[in-house]
Amino acid sequence: MKITRRQLRKIIKESLLSEMPARQPEGLDPSFYWTVERFSIDASEDVDWDYVSEGNVEIVDITGNMILPGWGDTEIAHLQMKKFEDCPHWEIKDVAVRGDRFYKNHKIKQPETAKDLGPMMYDIAMEIAAADGLISDSTGSSDDAQRVWNFYLKNRADIDVDVAELSPGSCGRPSQMSGPEMTFQFRVYRKKSGSPSIIDALSDKIRFV
Repeated sequence: MKITRRQLRKIIKESLLSEMPARQPEGLDPSFYWTVERFSIDASEDVDWDYVSEGNVEIVDITGNMILPGWGDTEIAHLQMKKFEDCPHWEIKDVAVRGDRFYKNHKIKQPETAKDLGPMMYDIAMEIAAADGLISDSTGSSDDAQRVWNFYLKNRADIDVDVAELSPGSCGRPSQMSGPEMTFQFRVYRKKSGSPSIIDALSDKIRFV
């Protein structure tokens, strides 16, 4: 069977998407860097829990920063993951990547580095979560977060990520969900043993504070 150029380009594109995150460390701006901060608090000290939890809560903040002309050192991406005492997995609780609308409203050109950071940010989070695994926000996910979860579900499951079933009703998830069905809401994502380390690949582009 003869393959057209368009079909060949599609095959190559799909192959690349399935084998790597949307952005590689070497594609980052020279001024860009990630910071990772890990700490813990008592659940009773935070008033914004999505469900009742007691005891110690571990938190990891992953932030992407770069120098923007006229703005200086600026945060352009952020992910927070939490591990509640009554759940064995790390849960994504907050994700934000500044997009075109933000930069347009502030009349500055969107830096190339601000695009397609989601998969890399989740790669870092998944590596930190390790064997405990990473799960989506039990209260729902933004459109941007949904795209990243779908990316893993469709493109990364057979490469370096294991996807396992999560029991409905566990970790704050209701046994029946309202709204659109999102299969990633009941999945646990773990980086496969022996997979290349995104943290090692980032080298001095990631800082633990």
